[in-house]
Order: sequence, then structure tokens, then C-alpha cells
Amino acid sequence: MKYRLTLTFLIVAFSVSIMDADVRRFRAILNGDPSTTITIGYEQYDGTIDPFDDEGTPLFYYDAVNHGTNPSAYANVTGTDREVDHKGMENHFVRLTGLEPGTKYYFMVQDNQGASQVYYIETLPATSDERLSIIAGGDSRDIPILDDDVARQNANKLVAKLRPHAVMFGGDMTLTDDATSPIDIDEWP
Repeated sequence: MKYRLTLTFLIVAFSVSIMDADVRRFRAILNGDPSTTITIGYEQYDGTIDPFDDEGTPLFYYDAVNHGTNPSAYANVTGTDREVDHKGMENHFVRLTGLEPGTKYYFMVQDNQGASQVYYIETLPATSDERLSIIAGGDSRDIPILDDDVARQNANKLVAKLRPHAVMFGGDMTLTDDATSPIDIDEWP
């Protein structure tokens, strides 16, 4: 019997501009060969693309070169492959295929409100002799009565120094399974 493993990771923002597009909560989903295929999920909480787009969905730009928020400079553009409205969130999914192994891809979303900031994701190595690093964690220790932001931020800085391929979260990041989770991904320190 074959089993399919689907992993979801938080995407790291590469800050180059103020976020104008009405998108948030980006995540990477590995549901194919992670060296060549990645699905990006995000929430479109307002805004649409200009009327010339027949689908009425935002446009997703990506490239192995960071072009900032200049959409015309990106080598690749696509629309949403799937939309799922669930528990107060309008989730969009874009499946990227034919990617190069071990390569960093920069991406942005453009809707009628403007362009998002630039994010990036890196495909995993294609050979078994290359290092693969995944860090998994549970609760983020966001306890309202404690001032625990500094401890969480310090832990995140330590994880960043390890330069893992992916960081997986659970606990209060997914506690309520909807838009009202105690920790909002876009406010994650």
C-alpha cells in the first residue's frame, strides 16, 4: 500500500517592500517531488485582479532571480490552481512544477490592490548525499498572561542560524483550524 506524505511549511518573507496586495498566511506544501514541485498556499482576504484576467484571481509571479515587486521582470506567471473557502479564509493554491533542485525561488502575488512583498522558497536537493534539515516544533509558547515574545523571538533566531530546509509548526498555530488562531502567522515574530 502506498502512502502519500504531505508536509506544510511556513514561508520566510524576504522583505523588500510594504505589502499592498491583500494576501497573507503563505505556506509551502510538499505533495510531490520536493526537488522539482512545490505548492504555495496563501489567504486572499480582499482584492481581486484586474478585469482582464478571465478567472478573476490574483496573479502569481516567480523566478530564480529576485526582481522585487516588478511583475514584468519575473520569468514565470500563473494564476490560482485551486481556491478553497473554509472557516473564514479564502485560500488560494498555486502548484509550481518543473523547478530546479536546490534552487531558491522568489515569488510575489499581484491583485487589484497592488503587489505583495517578495517571499522565497527553496526546492530540496535531488540527491541523497546532500544535507537535508527539518526542524519540527509544537506549541509556540504564546501564553497571554506571560510576556513570552522575547523567548519565542530568541528561539526563532537560533533556528535561523541552523539554516534548515523547513520548519514545521503545530500547537497554537493551528489550534482553532480557522482564521482566529491565537497566533497569527503574519504576526509571527
